[in-house]
Amino acid sequence: MFATEKKIGLIPRLWVQGKWGPQEWALFVTDQRTVLVLEKSSKAGLGGAFGAVGAAIAAAATSQARSFDYSQMDVNALASDPKNMVIPHNMLRGIRMKKKMIGSAYELELQYQNAEGKSKDFKGALLPPDIVVKNRKNQGEDKGQIFLDYTRNAVNLFQNALTQPRFQSMFSGPPL
Repeated sequence: MFATEKKIGLIPRLWVQGKWGPQEWALFVTDQRTVLVLEKSSKAGLGGAFGAVGAAIAAAATSQARSFDYSQMDVNALASDPKNMVIPHNMLRGIRMKKKMIGSAYELELQYQNAEGKSKDFKGALLPPDIVVKNRKNQGEDKGQIFLDYTRNAVNLFQNALTQPRFQSMFSGPPL
């Protein structure tokens, strides 16, 4: 189905507040689809009934992390993993970006139509990997600029994955 697929790039960290606790996703973008790869999930929300200490213990005990070498990974293998999600670009209906009210992060929302024809959205905070923030801060860069650059990179991936008219028709957000 996606035999001539071209890898565009990776958004290595999108933080999502899941039903049972926080999740970290990576977005692997090709010219034909975006594969949302579940990297880390936590059931910390289950510990909330036991207070802050219970939540911390539950988070540590129930956190599950996965790691992939995306440069060597076959996109079809990622797409076929049941923990991951796939959004074919012809099913994308909107890409929304907005600055979070608190902090330096931006929110990315992908609006799409699923295989059953239902409108869905996937929303999360674009958070640069901690090592990137640390290294750039050590070079004297401002945290706000680091987050803005990360957001720009995410937008650029979708610009490169979609035709320019299609990208312009579905993207909304502040000028970056």
